Amino acid sequence: MRPDPFSRSLQIGNTPQAPRSHLHARFANNPHHATSIRRTSSFLATPEPGWPSATGVLGLERYEGPETERDESGEWFSFVHPLSYRQAQLMFLEVLQQADGNRLYDVLAAQPYHVDTHLQLSEMMAQQGDSGASSTHLSRALYALSAPLPPTFTSGSFRLPYSRIENRALYIAIARKVALLVKGGTWRTAFEWAKIGLSISGNADPFGMLCWCAREVPLFVFDGEVS
Repeated sequence: MRPDPFSRSLQIGNTPQAPRSHLHARFANNPHHATSIRRTSSFLATPEPGWPSATGVLGLERYEGPETERDESGEWFSFVHPLSYRQAQLMFLEVLQQADGNRLYDVLAAQPYHVDTHLQLSEMMAQQGDSGASSTHLSRALYALSAPLPPTFTSGSFRLPYSRIENRALYIAIARKVALLVKGGTWRTAFEWAKIGLSISGNADPFGMLCWCAREVPLFVFDGEVS
């Protein structure tokens, strides 16, 4: 029986591979399948005119922890929150406890690129049906997260442990970006973003990006896009 296109896409040479193990090898740990998203003014978002620079809002440092022993295929990093950012984070947590969405703008007045606040507002605007404002807040969050990333970010070797609280915002932002792109019908771009979310996690995949990769591979096979 002639194998279907999806089965062929899960083969290395003539040996069929288990879908999960092969897709991890194909999309998470293989530099030849790094994301096609390339850096313009930032890796993850293009700032709009009038946006201030996000340089220095977040830092980045080398990470040495248990994840590095389980996955030695890349270079591990972790975000660092400077003092001013930690102060904004405390304000943000107080606002959440008070359940007063309007006060989120007070946090942005103190720190215009507080990522969790932008993600929260993005979700609120989406629930209110304001897709434009939702997308803008998500872009601001991604722009701030992009600022300290190294040149190797899109090479497929960058790793970010989900176990560190400081890193989880990037995972959330990528997952929401994928969902937004899927909702807009831009499947190929959503696929590229899902590859980022899968790659940076090593073997963890806390937001199920592999599911997006597995879901979209058949579409690209039939279109002749998978090599």
